[in-house]
Amino acid sequence: LQSHKKLSGDAFWLKGKTNGVTTSLRSLPPDKVTLELQAPTDKDPTIIKSYKYEDTIDGNKITIVYQPEDIIHFKKPNPNNPFRGLGAVEALADTIDLDNLTTETTKKFFLNGAISNFVLSTDAKVTEEQLRRLKAEMKSNNTGVSNAYKAMILGGGLKPVDISYTNKDMEFLGQLEWYRDKIMYGFGNTKASLGMVDDVNRASFEGSNIGWLRTTIKPDMEAIVNTLNEFLVPEFGENIVLGFCDPVPEDRADDIAEVKDLYPIGIITLDEARDLIDMDPAEDGSGGAFYSSPGPAIQQEETPDESA
Repeated sequence: LQSHKKLSGDAFWLKGKTNGVTTSLRSLPPDKVTLELQAPTDKDPTIIKSYKYEDTIDGNKITIVYQPEDIIHFKKPNPNNPFRGLGAVEALADTIDLDNLTTETTKKFFLNGAISNFVLSTDAKVTEEQLRRLKAEMKSNNTGVSNAYKAMILGGGLKPVDISYTNKDMEFLGQLEWYRDKIMYGFGNTKASLGMVDDVNRASFEGSNIGWLRTTIKPDMEAIVNTLNEFLVPEFGENIVLGFCDPVPEDRADDIAEVKDLYPIGIITLDEARDLIDMDPAEDGSGGAFYSSPGPAIQQEETPDESA
């Protein structure tokens, strides 16, 4: 489900029914599903007429039309099309392409002998035969990783003239880091969530990880659960709600600070204070009492021993 949403912004679940009751769920590839729309009317305000599934299996073309009530459609909001979603990969397509091209360019650089592009210049006339021989010799002796940095000996007045930027001039490393960060943010990730901890301390790592859980993971979980609560759960009863365990760890610092502020000034009782920090009521029954400041210790005078 998440893979489909991240890639295309859409995820489709087909309800498998037995005697009109949903008994199974099947994931449909979003690239095989198209929506058939219709004009809304007063009697039928539904915009989506049906979902058409088209695929080719073992050379056989398959086309199946499903009714809207048979499909659960999960989607990421798409400002250009309210009926289909927009995936992170689609939104970041240009950046991902540039990252791939930069990697491929670096790969070609090493495959071609780790030398930059250049032309050979000479004032002398070069025949076609000489050109073919020169290309063959250069390909044999100076291209490929195994020939990297080998000395190139040229004759006939040939001089290499550089016509491209070097890797240093192109700042490939800086570009790759920029692409990485842009793609990372596009997917809602952080360096901490990806295990990149070279420039963070423990406190900032934990804070970043909690922020990632709060702003990326929890909203995704809420979106899934809300869709199921609307299009699946009502089939099994009107008083049923599907929930999930909150992935964000509880921050007790605020609750502890509140207890320290309210209990000593008598606004809350001992049991109310214990409840704020998820503790059981006091076992000795003193939980209903308010805070009382202990007075100065009173020492009892010693009674002389009369027998002495």
